[in-house]
Amino acid sequence: EFVSAVSDPRLVQINTWLPHIEEPSAGRWVVAPVTFAGTGKAGVGQVVSWFNPDVVWAAELAVSNGQWQGEAAQALSPGGNWCRFRQTFAAGTDPASASDWAESQRFEVLPLPPSR
Repeated sequence: EFVSAVSDPRLVQINTWLPHIEEPSAGRWVVAPVTFAGTGKAGVGQVVSWFNPDVVWAAELAVSNGQWQGEAAQALSPGGNWCRFRQTFAAGTDPASASDWAESQRFEVLPLPPSR
């Protein structure tokens, strides 16, 4: 049996807005550099690896007119991949400061052709 000590109340922010990832679409074969695109609210976002969110594939992506787009700054591993997108909102557009993580469907990255 385990009982926790009483602690002070803490403010919690729930990021309920969920942006969308539209590219790469589910099952699509893509080549480097991989292009990411989707929809969201006004602000700035980033695309990270689904497996390791510390690996940022595309940063500082502006979301304007409900759209965002950017290219991977590094080569993604060949084969099946997933990504995540999260954004912070422009001041005054939402009482929350950030969105929840949107997750892509699986997409396939083709290997780079051998160099000569």
